[in-house]
Amino acid sequence: MSMRNELIADLLMGAAFADNRLDGREYAAVKKLLAEVVDAEELPADMEARLKAFNNKTFDPAGAAKSLMLTEDTEKRKLIELIAAVTEADEVLDFDEDAYLKQVAEALEMPKEAYADLSIEILSVENLQDAGSKLLEPPPPPTDK
Repeated sequence: MSMRNELIADLLMGAAFADNRLDGREYAAVKKLLAEVVDAEELPADMEARLKAFNNKTFDPAGAAKSLMLTEDTEKRKLIELIAAVTEADEVLDFDEDAYLKQVAEALEMPKEAYADLSIEILSVENLQDAGSKLLEPPPPPTDK
């Protein structure tokens, strides 16, 4: 197994553990996606062993992402799409998973607009207040005809 594939495997397992629990659907997604990455019908035994030995407590996602040394925007986007696919596999997207995706994207030096469609947008209090004040504005007075 190449170092590149090991790093991708680790990043996908990090995504599976981002919410501090490993769901079977997420693990199955990691295996399926990695098999596609290595262009194999089944995940090779050495890669499956790496997945089982993964330790989310000591894993550094930013360091792993930087170690990939991706330079092409399309490669960076593909990796973030793989991470998003893993986090969505359990059909529950939470803030920890979103934070993980953003951490990896930032380590890859991706601009926010390059992955915004794959992340949760959180409105600031100011934006909410502004939106609320517009909703609460009184209607214009009726005009006499």
